[in-house]
Amino acid sequence: MLVLVTGDRQVGKTRWLERLVEACERQGMTCKGVVCPGVWQPDECGGLAKVGIEALLLPEHENIPFACKRGLAPETPAPSHQADAAKLVWQIYDEAIERINKQFDDIAAQGLGERDLLVVDEIGVLELVFGKGFASALALLDAPVCKAGPDQAGGCCVGAHAAVIVRPELIEDAKKRFAPAWGEPCVMDIASADTRQGIESLIGAFCNSSELGERN
Repeated sequence: MLVLVTGDRQVGKTRWLERLVEACERQGMTCKGVVCPGVWQPDECGGLAKVGIEALLLPEHENIPFACKRGLAPETPAPSHQADAAKLVWQIYDEAIERINKQFDDIAAQGLGERDLLVVDEIGVLELVFGKGFASALALLDAPVCKAGPDQAGGCCVGAHAAVIVRPELIEDAKKRFAPAWGEPCVMDIASADTRQGIESLIGAFCNSSELGERN
């Protein structure tokens, strides 16, 4: 089952995904991939400003620096050639992209189990338009590798689950691209869905799907 998590900018997609990961882990599922929470600092108006991004590697829960906002970079910033070429607002460190791609390569080598959740924050312009960024995550979504092997009838992984953040303007492209491998994706627009009920219903769907896979 593939879930595409979407919503406008700064609406809380990453935090919603973090809650999903926490809930899945409480149910004994293993979450594998990356979540990219923001780094926030107080601003001049008494609020909070997003000044950077970290990457949380799963299942190890290892944090690495991922990106900083242009104009706020240190005097000797880490190379960010991919993001520079795509003219992104964020300076995404090349070293971080390389480390995250290795994470997804390792996941692919192990295969996804029926109690695993593949987590990708996010598949965006860098991946879908430029073919860069989390290229290994994109390859795994295009052709998921499962421990149980593919479902011979449908060509999909039996009991495989993934949750992927995608911007609204890219959601149709993502649906068309990933449907052959995963079936029709479930689109979760967090701006219009009750957060708690949405997470609970997804976990129920993951568990039901895994049970069906075990019977088959």
